[in-house]
Amino acid sequence: MIGGGEAEWNKILDHIEMSLEFTESRYKSFKNQSKWFIKYFGMDPYEENNLVNEHISYNYKEINCPKNIACTSSSKMPDLDKVEYCIKSTSYHNIPLVHYAEECVAYGYEFFGKYLRYMWD
Repeated sequence: MIGGGEAEWNKILDHIEMSLEFTESRYKSFKNQSKWFIKYFGMDPYEENNLVNEHISYNYKEINCPKNIACTSSSKMPDLDKVEYCIKSTSYHNIPLVHYAEECVAYGYEFFGKYLRYMWD
């Protein structure tokens, strides 16, 4: 038994289960992934019109940029005097929450690999 006894072992199993559910939800549909986030983190990182999820980006081309170079994308607004054009886009994607969730899932898979042989005891 690992340190912490049965309660700690159950936490590890829950973490593994969460990780496996994440992978399953990713392959099924976007709707299932939203349900997974609500279940484990209490919110949908893709919910539109939620200011916490709002992500603004700017696509632009600098005036002195060579003709064969595509536009630049950034979360910071460029100096409008130095660009040919600038298009502001808004999407709803809570990037910090998604990255945190992916870290949690990675730990779950580490536990899965580390403790796989003990799951049949």
